Amino acid sequence: MPTKTLKQEVNAEFVTTVPESGWASIKNGALLRLAEQDFDVFLTTTKILSSSKI
Repeated sequence: MPTKTLKQEVNAEFVTTVPESGWASIKNGALLRLAEQDFDVFLTTTKILSSSKI
């Protein structure tokens, strides 16, 4: 049985991914600053993005 993606697991009115938002080339702190302008919640499964980037 295939595993579900985080997007499939989240029960919310609006869910999008970084690539769907056109932000695939944006990294770390710049990504967080961009996301905070448009979203109340930012979830990630990456271990590379740390709280020190905020």
